[in-house]
Amino acid sequence: MDETILIPTYLLIIGSILAALIGAVVSSGIIALTGYLQRSRQRKALLVVFTTDLVERFMRATMYYNQIRKGAISYSALYEATDPTTLVKLSEVIKEQDIIHTIIELKGGYYQIQRHVLEASKFAAEQALQKAKYEDLKKTLDSQHADTIQAENDLREISIRAHGAQARAIAFFDFEAMFSWTKTLINYTKKHAGGPSIAFLEEKLNKRLKEKEEIDHEQK
Repeated sequence: MDETILIPTYLLIIGSILAALIGAVVSSGIIALTGYLQRSRQRKALLVVFTTDLVERFMRATMYYNQIRKGAISYSALYEATDPTTLVKLSEVIKEQDIIHTIIELKGGYYQIQRHVLEASKFAAEQALQKAKYEDLKKTLDSQHADTIQAENDLREISIRAHGAQARAIAFFDFEAMFSWTKTLINYTKKHAGGPSIAFLEEKLNKRLKEKEEIDHEQK
């Protein structure tokens, strides 16, 4: 006698439907998890990029400030590694709009500083060339010669322009506000990305704060 168990057709249909549903749920879960992990990695990477960018800009701006306080002319520009497209990508993967606002405030300030820093750098380069020209003329012509006097006047004019551009650059450098915003960004990145690179950036930031305080104390 044949003892084969016959499974009713409707049970086979139900089983197929359940298997398909379970497969769909598992697949959608895997897709959702993959998407979450990708967004998490992207968020961490973008936060590290922005934090590095803005800490390095702060470092350069403070160095520039310190040079001006000592009466020096700088040829350097500000560090820059991010653009508006990168900011849009970051805004898509983080919820805290205060962090986006903080980044925008910092980038806006550094944009203004950078404009005048580049102008000052241009005049500083011209000043070096004009000074060499003036020194050569003094060796070959009388100090009261028209060419020597003109070269001296040109040198003075370029120097005034270079220092004026420096003053305009530093006028946009609100140290306390920018330090506070940068510290806020570092703390957020430490929480959501972490890593030794962020700790190193925080150490650099605090070191630059100490240097500025020492310069200000010396000037007083």
